[in-house]
Amino acid sequence: MESVNITLKNPKAKRLLEELQELNLITINSISAGKKDLIKLLDSMRDRHSNPPGIGAISKEVEAVRKKRYAKK
Repeated sequence: MESVNITLKNPKAKRLLEELQELNLITINSISAGKKDLIKLLDSMRDRHSNPPGIGAISKEVEAVRKKRYAKK
C-alpha cells in the first residue's frame, strides 16, 4: 500500500475520489483540525526565521539538555 498527500484544486476532483472510495479502490483519511492547526503554526514559525540554526547549534543544545537531564540521576 502507498500513501500520498493530495491538494485538490477543483471540487470535482473530490467527487471523483469519493467515487473511487465507494468502489473500495482507495481510502480517504482526512487530517484532524488539531493537526491542521499544528501544521499552520509550524509553517508560520518556519517562515519567520530566515536564518534557522544549523546542525551544529542544534546538536550542541541537545547535548546540553541531555547532560543536564542525566546529571540529575
